[in-house]
This record gives sequence, structure tokens and C-alpha cells, in this order.
Amino acid sequence: MNIADIKVEISDSQPDTIRFTGKDGKEQSFQKQEAYLHHPDHRYPEKFEITPPKGKGLYAPGMYMVKPADIRLVGRYGQLTIIHELVPVAK
Repeated sequence: MNIADIKVEISDSQPDTIRFTGKDGKEQSFQKQEAYLHHPDHRYPEKFEITPPKGKGLYAPGMYMVKPADIRLVGRYGQLTIIHELVPVAK
């Protein structure tokens, strides 16, 4: 399977905003959007939440693919995180 075969569908542009106080005592926030992962080997898409890249705005509703050159795996606190950027799928 090629990473380009996996598609991500952003269902709407209404984000959930998560607010918290950082270790430095300052208020911080980030946004999450509802999305669905379409995997060619799975019959149904899988729902998940995605955090848009900082400074780039929210993803518009539609189909995207993960930009292969931008995939990086980062371990933090024993968890695996995929650093990514989505690009619109050509129609």
C-alpha cells in the first residue's frame, strides 16, 4: 500500500477549541476538526480528530491526502505522533 492511497475527509469547518493553562501559567489553546480516514483495505472510514498546522488556518471540508514528503514521526511522552500536512485531492 502506498501512503497516497489513504485519504482524509474533513467533514466540516467548525473546530472544537481546547483551552488550557500552560506550565508557564499562560492561557493556551488549539483547535481540532472532525475527520474520517479512508483506507483502501477498510470497508468503512474511521472517525478521528485532526489538529490543523499552526498558522495555516482550518482545513476546508473536502477530501485530502497526506503529503508524503511531510510525514515525520515524533515520540513524545512515550506516544507516537504523526506530524503531517494535508493537501487537497485533485478532482
